[in-house]
Amino acid sequence: MKPIRMNDQILTRAEVAKMLRVNERTVLALSNRGDLPCLVIGRGANAKRVYLERDVQKFIESRRDQASSRLKFEVRPRLSGEGRTVRRRRPKAP
Repeated sequence: MKPIRMNDQILTRAEVAKMLRVNERTVLALSNRGDLPCLVIGRGANAKRVYLERDVQKFIESRRDQASSRLKFEVRPRLSGEGRTVRRRRPKAP
């Protein structure tokens, strides 16, 4: 991790959640998995996680790149009858 600079903006979990348009628990899960870097200030039960704005911006850019690479697909015409389900009736009991 790069050292913190004086002009780095420090964000709380709520601010990051608002930027990413997700729940605060999702931000916590992303940082637990290591996908979203964070700084832990303090120890034990009083520890707080804070996020650097540059790290959040990098995370957003990486997700945008992944999404655009996933959207590259070939559209093929639908064949007649493809994807349809046929419902068959059960014969009536005598």
